[in-house]
Amino acid sequence: MKIKQELYFYVGIFISVIIVTSLVTYYPSTGGVFGSERGGYSNKVTAPLGLFAGHDICIEAIHKNANGKVITLTSDDRTAKYQGYNDSNQITFIAEVQPPNRPFLSEQRSTVHVSFRCTTSAKTNKLLSLSQHVDDIHGINQQ
Repeated sequence: MKIKQELYFYVGIFISVIIVTSLVTYYPSTGGVFGSERGGYSNKVTAPLGLFAGHDICIEAIHKNANGKVITLTSDDRTAKYQGYNDSNQITFIAEVQPPNRPFLSEQRSTVHVSFRCTTSAKTNKLLSLSQHVDDIHGINQQ
């Protein structure tokens, strides 16, 4: 009989510990007792959009604004950065572009190397700017 009482006692302690730890975890995460409605901290921080949130917007803008047909397009993720002073995200893309009125012979002989820097808003994800730099590494003259 004494063993049964000890077993019930330990099971009761075990269940109590689980309930207390669950409540301690649940209330702060939902803004309960310690939440902002009682003057405590607020866990609802308006963080900027992720660094690569504007990736698809930039790709679309590059295809629209490139001087010719985009043959290859890759993002240089190492140069992606958040600009805190104007709440913007910048991503750099490297493209091989076939200039207009030039027949496509091969990627090496018919394209120019272009670097695009795309800037999107970190709050609204709208395109802010798109700049390009033509680096004619293959010696193809643009006309």
